[in-house]
Amino acid sequence: SAFSHVAGAVADAGGEVGPPPFGWYHGMPTDTVDVSVGFPVVGDVHELGGGVGLHERPAVRAAVGVHVGPYDGLGATYARMEQWVAEQGLAPTGEMWEEYLSPPEGDPSTWRTRVVIPVQ
Repeated sequence: SAFSHVAGAVADAGGEVGPPPFGWYHGMPTDTVDVSVGFPVVGDVHELGGGVGLHERPAVRAAVGVHVGPYDGLGATYARMEQWVAEQGLAPTGEMWEEYLSPPEGDPSTWRTRVVIPVQ
């Protein structure tokens, strides 16, 4: 429902949402999750209503992988990526995002999610 709300606010402001939708995690999820959901925005949009804001994701150095399969397998993808990051002598910045490259419909084994872990 959050994605629909954001897309509606962008449309009401005269813009269009582009692909891919994303979830931007501000810190590691625990019992609670601090996450923003959104889309790349096309068009000249300055103000949005309904509690929706414009934010620019930072340009960062990052480990990037593509998870193929249902969302409940993302934990294993994150674990493999975090291990790789550590092996490279890098450290995660604490934020990460997921870009949903295919819609969550049809056969879940075909869903594609890009995982981005900014590093320092």
